[in-house]
Parts: sequence; structure tokens; C-alpha cells
Amino acid sequence: LTSSGFSQEQNLLPPGPISGEVGKSVLFTTIPSSQPIRGIRWKFSGNDVVNYSHPGSETVNPIYNGRVFLNRSSGELELKKLTLADSGEYTLILTFESGLGFQDSTLLQVFEPLFNISIRGPEGNLIENSSVTFTCEGNGTISTTMWKKGMEILNSSSSITFLDDNRTVVFSPLLRSDSGNYQCEMSNPISHGFAGYNIIVNYGPDVKIMGVQTLEEGSDILLFCSSDSFPPATVSWTVKGMPFVNTPLYVKENSNSSDSGNYSCTCINKVTGITASAFLILTIEGK
Repeated sequence: LTSSGFSQEQNLLPPGPISGEVGKSVLFTTIPSSQPIRGIRWKFSGNDVVNYSHPGSETVNPIYNGRVFLNRSSGELELKKLTLADSGEYTLILTFESGLGFQDSTLLQVFEPLFNISIRGPEGNLIENSSVTFTCEGNGTISTTMWKKGMEILNSSSSITFLDDNRTVVFSPLLRSDSGNYQCEMSNPISHGFAGYNIIVNYGPDVKIMGVQTLEEGSDILLFCSSDSFPPATVSWTVKGMPFVNTPLYVKENSNSSDSGNYSCTCINKVTGITASAFLILTIEGK
């Protein structure tokens, strides 16, 4: 800010910046003065916008014809039909009846409203441990972009990186815990909007067999094939080299020594393309 005259008259304008929307109007308000105003001059980037000297008429820069309204008693200026080119520094110069003159400046920032916000993600299924990129896109003046998972702000980590002023988020590697509902929120001082995206991470199978390795003859064999997988994996058992049931639970009543041997459970995730197996050596002991 620049000023001249007594210090009590230095601040002619409230603190800026002022925000405006394309196509709308903005009012440059002034701090009231007890002194009668004799002259008012508004400038933008060094060029006159409007000039007034009491009791004469206003002189308006032709490029602002029909776009400005000057309050001659307060010095306030209304600027209409805003464009992005109107952004910049505006200076007010006031001359009072006492002969004193002062000037003050403020900044106008003009924004386009935000619309058509969307998230662009990869096509096809998302597989754990791959690298995937999501981009938040929108029209209008984008000042800030923020990502959320659920209700929590998404922060960078060893596997999450933000690029392009937060408009792009990269998961590398993609983890199964990354599944969930995401939002990107774009904003500027005059508008905001958001878009959602549901991330489904396909993973697994991680396979293990749950059951005892040693049984007494005559006991029932109960083995469970546990498969951590999305989508759920298909399950098949092989008992001593021979295919058996295709269910997670293997049951055989009244075991005998011939049931001793190798038991394997094989799981296939048709989306990830991963096949995984677990093995158990079962020993049936005589009574």
C-alpha cells in the first residue's frame, strides 16, 4: 500500500484481496472519512478506470463503459460483468476539500465457478501391488484440490503420492487396504464441488490350512482351507495326490492309518490370476 498525508487517512480500503465471479459484479468498498470528497480516481494496473472531480462529471475509460458505477460521496466503485482479465491491483486516489490527497490499493481476484468435476481412473480391474493413477478433473478456476477417503483427508505416504497440485494421486503399490470410497474436492474462493470414486482392490489368495497335524485313529479329520481373497477364490483339495472336495472344509469321519499323508488346498482368484496352495502333513496314530 502507498499513501500520502496524515496517517489517520492512509487506509482508504478494507484489507484485500477481493474475490469476484466471472460475469458477476464486485463492489470496492471504502473506509468512511469525515472529510468531504472533492476528487475520486480509480486506476487499474496504472490505467484510469474512472475519474471524477466535484462538481463536474465522471470520465470513464471507454473500455469500462457500462461496467462501472461510482459512488461520488464515498468513492466506492462497482465493477460489473467481470472477466478474468479484470484480476489485478486497483488503486483509489481521493482528494478532499481540505486539499489533502491520499491513495490506497487492493487486489481483485476473479474466478470462474467450478463445474463438471469428475475422477478419471484406470480401466479394468484394480490388482493389489500394481501402480494406479487417479486424476481429479474439472472446469473453471481451480485453486485447491483435496482428496478424502471416507470422511478423512487422504495424506501422502510411502505408497501414496500427489502430483500436479494435488489433482493426481498415485498408489504405488496399490494395497488391499486402499479399497474404499474416495472423493476429490475442488474449490476456489467463490465456488466448490466434488466427485466420488469407489476403489475396489482385487487381491489374493493368501492360503493356509487350519487343523491339527496329528490325530488318534478313529478321530474325525476336520481341515479348513482359509483363503484371504477378493473376489472369493475357488477352492480344491488334493489328498495324497488325488483330487478331492471343492469346498473350504474337508471332513472325514473315523480316520485310520491309511489317511496319513499329504493334504493340500489350492485356491484360484480368477481376477488376479493368482493360484496359491497350502500344505499339511497329517499323521494318524494308532490307539
